[in-house]
Amino acid sequence: MPRLIVLLLLGFVIYLFVRNLKRRVSVRKKHETTRPVESMVVCAHCAVHVPETEAAVDNGRYFCSEAHRKLGRC
Repeated sequence: MPRLIVLLLLGFVIYLFVRNLKRRVSVRKKHETTRPVESMVVCAHCAVHVPETEAAVDNGRYFCSEAHRKLGRC
């Protein structure tokens, strides 16, 4: 009977260890799938912040849209 109790406790400890290990792995994967930080720029016409990759550029100035880029030339 004492052996059975020791085996059950040992099994329970192993179960807790494996469960904790799986949680750590899932947290790491969650952090790896996040998008990288993208720099924001300010529209020279209306001062709205937009991601740099989505901004229209004209002579080193950033605009939130093509319409504002055209308006900024005047």
